[in-house]
Amino acid sequence: MKRQDTNTADDSQIFELLKENLLNRNEDLYALFSFINGIKGQMILNIDGAWGTGKSVFLRQLEYISSTEEYIKLT
Repeated sequence: MKRQDTNTADDSQIFELLKENLLNRNEDLYALFSFINGIKGQMILNIDGAWGTGKSVFLRQLEYISSTEEYIKLT
């Protein structure tokens, strides 16, 4: 049976979080995005933090900016 996560933010919510930048994470997101885009070959990325600190949302935001051109409007 597939587990359904009811706390998953959709793309519009992720965009709003990026636009509002309430946790001041956008600078970190764009730095990591640029770093990853500069990597040639393979790498392993570890995002470490306690439960509930926003690791999943951070990665969803990173995924969003890597898959859309809208992030340019936020810089």
